This record gives sequence, structure tokens and C-alpha cells, in this order.
Amino acid sequence: VIRILQKVVDGATKTLTRLHDQSTDPDEQERYREAFKMLKRRWNVIVLDCDAMNAFVHPLLPGHIFFLTGLVGPEADFTDEEIAMVCAHELSHALLQHGRESLASQGMVVGLKMAVLTALDPSGILSLVVELLLGPATTVGLELPFSRSHETEADHMGAQILADSCFDLVKASGFFDKLASMPESDGAVWTSTHPHPAHRAKKLLDLSQDPALLALNAECEEVKDTLAKAGFWNIFKQTE
Repeated sequence: VIRILQKVVDGATKTLTRLHDQSTDPDEQERYREAFKMLKRRWNVIVLDCDAMNAFVHPLLPGHIFFLTGLVGPEADFTDEEIAMVCAHELSHALLQHGRESLASQGMVVGLKMAVLTALDPSGILSLVVELLLGPATTVGLELPFSRSHETEADHMGAQILADSCFDLVKASGFFDKLASMPESDGAVWTSTHPHPAHRAKKLLDLSQDPALLALNAECEEVKDTLAKAGFWNIFKQTE
């Protein structure tokens, strides 16, 4: 995992440099500069003993990516490309400061609840009832869509990082295919923190045919044969 993460971090350096240079928005450029500073810190892999297939970063523990043994343990069955997808995705969360934004969003939701309760029930008698009704509504209406938007953004940047890291995006999409085959993925999307894995797999496959990402991958000796066999090389040649 450490070897894969180092390759992904090297690719992310190229991604951030390109995104910064292409942007004309000063605020966006500053965001990429802050992300670049974060990227340059030492990154550590922490493995936690848990059968769940998951990984995460936390804003209070910068420079660390936590993997569960269900994802990287001896019984796990994931390819280098699929683990690289996880690394790129979690690294994107950190670089885009999604954790900090989530904490701020949660603070706003708590403030909203308090304001509503104060306005509707100054005496406090009905506060419990209102909280029981308002809690699920704010979760489904505000918190979960916000979380899913972060996941989508991290997937998109992660795909760019993968291309810059010379990993095959088509093979990397297999991670989401495996998640989609699990019974846990059958729940309604609107009650989930993540988009459905099948949708994420399709989006990554679509991105793998994007001419800009194909151009990045086409510079990598390790994926040229795969691109040619998949018929993507012709797409790339047509854009030259």
C-alpha cells in the first residue's frame, strides 16, 4: 500500500500543478496552492483491524490515510489499480479539505436546529418532538447530499490523479464494481453518504475515455497496451 500511495502522491503533484496553471480564478488557485502544501507533508498509512472494506482520512489527523483490513488485509482481493483508486480518492478528500467543510457544515446544521427550536418552542416543552422530526429531515435534506457531492468531487479528482500516476482507470473502476456486488450497496441512494458504486464505476469508465485523461495515460508505458486493446488509443489519436 505504501508503494502505491507514494506513486499516487507523485501523480497528485502533477495534477495540482496542472489544475493550478489552468485555472484563472484566484480563489481556486489559492485552494490548489494550499492543497500542494498539504501534499508535500509526509503521508503515513495506518491499518486498522476491521473486516469492512473502507478507508478514510480525517481533518484532525492530517498526513494519514487509514485503511481497514477488509481492504488491505491478507483476505482482501483487490488489485494495485483498485487500491490506487482508493488512495487517490482519499487523498483528494484531504487535498480538497472536505473534512473541514463537513465539520463546518455540521456546525451550520446544529445552528439551524437551535434557531428553529428557539423560534418554535421558547419554553422547551416541544423541543424533543421537534428534534425527532427535524433531525432526520436535516440529515436527508442537507447532510447526506453534501456528503455525496464531496464523494463525487473526490472521485473526479482521484481519476485525474490516477491518470497522472500511470494507473489504468478501466482496471481501477473494478473497485466500485466489487462494492456494487455487495448486499450493503442495495440501499436507497438518498439515504446514503455515497453515490451508488455502480454509478461511480460507470462515471470512472466514462472519464477513462476523456481525451484529456487519455492524453495523460498515453504517456505511460505501462498502460499503452491496455489503451490500444480497449480501442481508446484511436480516440486519443483523433484529438491530436
